[in-house]
Amino acid sequence: MAKAKNAKRVNVSAAEFVKAVLASVADGTGHAGISAKTGIKVTSVATRISTLRKKGVNIPKMPRTGGGGAKKLDVSALNELIAQS
Repeated sequence: MAKAKNAKRVNVSAAEFVKAVLASVADGTGHAGISAKTGIKVTSVATRISTLRKKGVNIPKMPRTGGGGAKKLDVSALNELIAQS
């Protein structure tokens, strides 16, 4: 399958990318913040960070955000809701 002709490829230098990573770590925006600053897709941001780390660049870890997995259940709030009905 051929690539779409209208796909926009963004060239960002390694130095510019690392500056965006540092700014994103400082303000806590994570991969989405880097993507917004550079124009690179979020999935490509994660891949590029991984590649730079493998090459020995000491990029800081991104702050973790809530995500998948089991969510904590507030049993008492649910029981209260049931008792009120």
